[in-house]
Amino acid sequence: MQDNSLYDMENSLLEDALDADPQADRILEGLNESQHEAVSSELRNMLIIAGAGTGKTRVLVSRIAWLIKHFHIAPRNIMAVTFTNKAATEMRERLALMVGNSVQMSLWANTFHSICLRLLRAYASYAGLIPGFTILDTDSQVSLVKRLMKDMNIDTKEFKPSDIASNISKQKENGIRALAFSKMISAKSPDYVKVTSQVYNVYERVCNQENSVDFSELLLRTVELLDNNQE
Repeated sequence: MQDNSLYDMENSLLEDALDADPQADRILEGLNESQHEAVSSELRNMLIIAGAGTGKTRVLVSRIAWLIKHFHIAPRNIMAVTFTNKAATEMRERLALMVGNSVQMSLWANTFHSICLRLLRAYASYAGLIPGFTILDTDSQVSLVKRLMKDMNIDTKEFKPSDIASNISKQKENGIRALAFSKMISAKSPDYVKVTSQVYNVYERVCNQENSVDFSELLLRTVELLDNNQE
């Protein structure tokens, strides 16, 4: 349900910030011809391919500012996603200089994992989680896998817990749950694949019981959340 008062407040904030920003009309300054074209293009899908040091971040930030300034798109409806925290921080800092910090804070400008976490925190129950769920970092994930392997009498010297944990994460990143993975196993499968499947099943069950998610789970759980909830 749309909260009109919230939208009105946001639009007022946006107008005030842009009116007060002396840089708002200089978004295109200093851009080369290709960058200018990308930033000022009409509303459409674009694929921009460029090498290191060619100004990709500048183009992205300028494009976002252009969307806000010239197309009057509400910041809350813009999502900018990157891989590293450093890149996300740099992007937000540059945006703050161009559109104002108050406007920048309404954007979705984060890493993939941060955006997925934000969605899961907001819609935990829809994602099959209990609000306040915990995040397993890589060390915690490996420790849990190692504990489970010992409980299952699996030799942790022959099969390294870190390798098994990594294999589980790879399956999640490919959108494959434990049950689906187990159905892919055959008698001819390598031993480490069979062990991964055995541990994955138990690992998934324990994580659900303990209301915890690892980094790969953040991605997969969000994909499932969006797939299963059209609204």
